[in-house]
Amino acid sequence: MDVVLAQVRTTQNSNRRSAKTGQLPTLSNDVWRPPNPSVLKINIDGAFQLSSKEGSMACLCRDQNGKLIDGFTRGFAASSALQTETRAFTLTLKHMLQQGRAHDPLLIESDCQLLVNAVLDHRSMPWEVRPLLVEAIALLPCFSRLRVQHCRCEANFAAD
Repeated sequence: MDVVLAQVRTTQNSNRRSAKTGQLPTLSNDVWRPPNPSVLKINIDGAFQLSSKEGSMACLCRDQNGKLIDGFTRGFAASSALQTETRAFTLTLKHMLQQGRAHDPLLIESDCQLLVNAVLDHRSMPWEVRPLLVEAIALLPCFSRLRVQHCRCEANFAAD
């Protein structure tokens, strides 16, 4: 938790205007950035161990102050890293629905570019995760204010 707070503080400090120039410094893509006010940012990540055929995932939901609002972890059978990332996304959508957050402004970030591309453009869906992704895509219309975007691994540190 201290690392997450340190990342938020670093980002907040870097949002301050320079006393000399009056300009905001350029933010690095390497740190977690808080969402806009009233938006909940959800960082997800999956981990896969080839030798054990097991996957695990983490989901962290934070507000504009970096305060942890919700989160969970889960383990499950998996056959690839991409399958694990896709399952993490599907389980996160289900969890947010169960928590009654279907109409809240939500931003889901994943460091898996293939997953984000497939969610944003269903034609780029990799064959190995089609059944899992079809399930996730079927849940998307339940959310009225959901955005999904890619983030760098370093900005997804807490979920990683």
